[in-house]
Amino acid sequence: GASFHDDHIIEIASMVVVPDNVNIPNPDFTSLCHTSHHIFQKVSDITSSMLSNQPTFSNVFQQFVNWIQSCVQELQQQNAVSYHPVLVAHHGFGFDFPFLVAEIKRHKLDEIFRTVDLYYADTLYDARRLVKSGSSIFKTWTDQEQKKLGMGSLFAKCFPGES
Repeated sequence: GASFHDDHIIEIASMVVVPDNVNIPNPDFTSLCHTSHHIFQKVSDITSSMLSNQPTFSNVFQQFVNWIQSCVQELQQQNAVSYHPVLVAHHGFGFDFPFLVAEIKRHKLDEIFRTVDLYYADTLYDARRLVKSGSSIFKTWTDQEQKKLGMGSLFAKCFPGES
């Protein structure tokens, strides 16, 4: 759904992005979350029956936090450098991050959430800033292309012929 006040997270998926010379044993995290609320098929291919035997958001979120902490610990052990996890989403400030915070509050997971020192980045916000600044990356884009800064448009423009 589209309302972080009424709808619920049904999947958490994430990946670690590191240089090629760094090895993370479990670089991906993905899990569906059980919910008894109606699922909007237009938003996702996930169905209610797919969620019926899945763990609750509370359980999945705890696993997600543990995964983030283990990835950071692994990176720090390999490189003797301090790392801070960054959640990156396209339109994250307008959609993903408010959904996550609302779900955390709904399930009273604030204390668990505070154990991870997360930073946030929104690629849509950054792309819009680049357009406004007149960045050369967008010089060949038409006005219409610049208005459609969705991930699909960005991917098609930056990697033509790939899908």
